[in-house]
Amino acid sequence: MNQLTTARTQLPSAASIFFPVFVIVDCLAWVATTLESWRRRQQESMQFARVEARILRDVGISEAQRFIAVNEPFHKSQARE
Repeated sequence: MNQLTTARTQLPSAASIFFPVFVIVDCLAWVATTLESWRRRQQESMQFARVEARILRDVGISEAQRFIAVNEPFHKSQARE
């Protein structure tokens, strides 16, 4: 084996070089998606908090149920997607 062949076999492949980059990009995408989901849930919660009591009664939701729904933490919310 000559020196050139030995040097080529010791070089890492392109996939192994860029793998950490792909992992970081995937993690950042997950964080962005999670933050957007939390923002949307907060917005929906604020909208629900402003619904008139009369409308709540019409659909069978009590003020206590609304209070609980509006004040629950995002990570315990039911999936709305």
